[in-house]
Amino acid sequence: MSITTFQVIATSVTRPTYLWIFRFYHSKIMSQRGTPLNSQARDIILKVKDYFQREKAAGGFITPVQKVQERLCDATGISRSSIYRIDRQKQSKGATSTPNKTRERKKPVQPDDFDREAIRRTIHKFYFRKELPTLDKLLAAVKDDVGFKGRRTALWELLKDLGFKYHKQNNRKYLTERNEVVALRHHYLRTIRDIRRQPGPPTIIYLDETWVNAHSSVDKCWLEFGAGCHEAGKGGFQVSTGKGKCLIVLHAGTENGFIQGAKDTFVAKKDEGDYHQEMNAQHFEEWLINQLFPNIPAGSIIVMDNASYHSKNAEENINSNSTRARMIEWLNNHNIVYSARLTRPELYEIIKRHKPLSQKKRVDELAKQHGHQVVRLPPYHCELNPIELIWAQVKYYVKTHNTTFKIADVHRLFDEALQHVTPENWANAVDHVKEIEERMWQEAGALDDCIQQMIISTDQDSSSDDSEVEHTCTDEPHCSYERLHPRNLYHDYESEED
Repeated sequence: MSITTFQVIATSVTRPTYLWIFRFYHSKIMSQRGTPLNSQARDIILKVKDYFQREKAAGGFITPVQKVQERLCDATGISRSSIYRIDRQKQSKGATSTPNKTRERKKPVQPDDFDREAIRRTIHKFYFRKELPTLDKLLAAVKDDVGFKGRRTALWELLKDLGFKYHKQNNRKYLTERNEVVALRHHYLRTIRDIRRQPGPPTIIYLDETWVNAHSSVDKCWLEFGAGCHEAGKGGFQVSTGKGKCLIVLHAGTENGFIQGAKDTFVAKKDEGDYHQEMNAQHFEEWLINQLFPNIPAGSIIVMDNASYHSKNAEENINSNSTRARMIEWLNNHNIVYSARLTRPELYEIIKRHKPLSQKKRVDELAKQHGHQVVRLPPYHCELNPIELIWAQVKYYVKTHNTTFKIADVHRLFDEALQHVTPENWANAVDHVKEIEERMWQEAGALDDCIQQMIISTDQDSSSDDSEVEHTCTDEPHCSYERLHPRNLYHDYESEED
């Protein structure tokens, strides 16, 4: 738009209106001669043109000339507050400038437990099809199957969190689940399967901790827009910034419902962080002794995850940095013969030969003393704990009923939510987990066979892509079989009775 154009416009408007429009466009659009106009400036020009064409068709002013700001708002489609700020900036600083744009950071993608289990199954499907999963293939698959909304980096971090690693073998990189995770999953499935097959099976207790913040609320709600409403809409609740105080809850249940008298709640000392930073082994063990063990049947099976406060060793760990006196004490306690003339490194070599591969856990020993057995979930498999479904139900109730955003009211809402959890809810959650266990069990042997039969070509150059290399399976003589997963450390699944 040139000065001549403004002179033409000026013939149909009063001088005050002309000065407003000229000042606005001169500062916002014509800061530099020859600079291309952005899409917003082009839209404004078209709006001004349409406004004057409507005045021409009407044969007079649409808005009285005395109402300068209203005419400018009608012509440009810009709010009065924006025009006022631009004019103030021009008067105070002698020029206008574009406000700094603050890019809204996207929240990190955090799939729930069941989406995580679905992502793991998606990876397994690749192996069933005898196709190696690459990050790009996985990203496309999980977007279709699970509705994953993250990018490659988010998926990469999630895969590591699920216990997968990008393994290199024969100059080839491929995605594989960590061997110890696979072995522990197989061991858990076999253990819980044998327990359920026992005649008159013992009661299975599922325990877990969770937390809820004082400012927990739904992300969206219905708002009224239209005449007489603010630009942001009418209705809803004003939520304070931040998460607020945190209520931590420790509880347990069975397929028949929560364990009566087992609930333990307290408010976190810090407003930031999750419950893992507030819980400790002493608190957890005291809860077991005082609230859980007295309220569960004798000989119960207690299922829990591997949180640090669940997994404290029954005795102090011995390592190469331990003192010589501590090493001698350990050898004496375990009735192991040694020579008093040996040095600390020599003593530790003896300890390593007698040291058990896995340390006994204090919680496991504590449960055994009270006549119960602890069964630990495999790492990264919280979807095998039905109480996670119950927590999701409880938290949804709190979010949809929280209107005061005070920790005392959140505590009350949490208690109300627990009352709304029925034995049927618990039974459905346990049945859902049983279905997942059965599917994992049926797929385990077949998956291992599929991975064993994956054929990876070794005579192609893999240096063209250091991050990922896609492979195809063939039966050509130059290809060799590579086992991406070891066979289960126990015995073959085919030998198990259905």
